[in-house]
Amino acid sequence: MRRGNTTIMSGVDASDVEAALGLVGAYCQARTAIIPLQFLPVTGESIPVSDPMEVRVGGAVVFVLNVERFIKV
Repeated sequence: MRRGNTTIMSGVDASDVEAALGLVGAYCQARTAIIPLQFLPVTGESIPVSDPMEVRVGGAVVFVLNVERFIKV
């Protein structure tokens, strides 16, 4: 599917965590996609290795952590 992942680290005040989670939920929705057949070349012919699969892609994984110390250099 040749799509990449992106990691975003963001620091927000505790009072803004719910608003930040709302934005992530609005823009990072999961969906399903069909992964095409994989082919194995054998004696000039292509033999399918597996059937197309429906998989869940997209979405987001969010970790909410309390930061004890923050240093800006």
